[in-house]
Amino acid sequence: MAGESTGADQWCNWQTAAGGSWLPLGVASGGPTDGYDLRPRKTIGGEEVQRAGVTTRGAELQTILYPDSLALLEAICPAAGALPALLDFDWDVGLDAGADDDASVQWFELTLANEQPIGLNFGYIAMPPGGTAGASGGDTALTDAWNFEDWESEVVFGSSHYGVQSVTFRVDFPGIFFSHDTDGRTTYLRTPRSVVRSGKQRASVTRLEMLVPPTINLNANYPNRDIAVGIAATNNSAAPLTVTADLTGLMWDGKPKREYVLDESELVVWSGSLTPARRSASYLAVTV
Repeated sequence: MAGESTGADQWCNWQTAAGGSWLPLGVASGGPTDGYDLRPRKTIGGEEVQRAGVTTRGAELQTILYPDSLALLEAICPAAGALPALLDFDWDVGLDAGADDDASVQWFELTLANEQPIGLNFGYIAMPPGGTAGASGGDTALTDAWNFEDWESEVVFGSSHYGVQSVTFRVDFPGIFFSHDTDGRTTYLRTPRSVVRSGKQRASVTRLEMLVPPTINLNANYPNRDIAVGIAATNNSAAPLTVTADLTGLMWDGKPKREYVLDESELVVWSGSLTPARRSASYLAVTV
């Protein structure tokens, strides 16, 4: 699998905005999110009217986490209190192709599911008009195509530890957005002045399926305010790599739901989502 090419019509390359070597992300799907935002206006009578506002540019892409992707994961999930690095992207997903310089990742997701590799999905914004598609040279072979399909994950409630069947970590950067152009132009559709970059990340678990003994009722101590979710994944390359992700200080975002019983183990699958108990402690810690 090493050196595997991703296919001429589905690929994504990236590099730091400071320059350097273009690195592949492997097979990519998704597409552009270009468009415009809305500016609500209220009339004297209280009726709200929507007007087209600032033109927007960006993309949302879905990829699989490979060793070549780990540097990207570290770049968009920096130390607590830091913002993601500015990046250049060049991609082609078959129906659409695009490129952007000095892009800012607004959100990303790490997704895990039983018998599936770790997925890395993300969305970014960048100032129009964008970069030159194909500037990275097109489809680039992965240097190490062994993904992270073998992983372990657990949920911790105080001293209780439970297994995980699937989990999706989501990190948002609400302080990254397009500024509004206020230069007084008469047209409704305008070009943003810049991309505002401020604030901190907000991390949560948008989907969790955990394995619990049938004698345990998770709703008995709802809402629990000290829940932690962690993963550890190692790939099978010649020089194995391990990536970990840990999120603590969580509480249920609504009551968890009892789903079904697994056949052999008789463990019960509970599902739900988790939100930070305190926004200031909402930080996904990633190590490679």
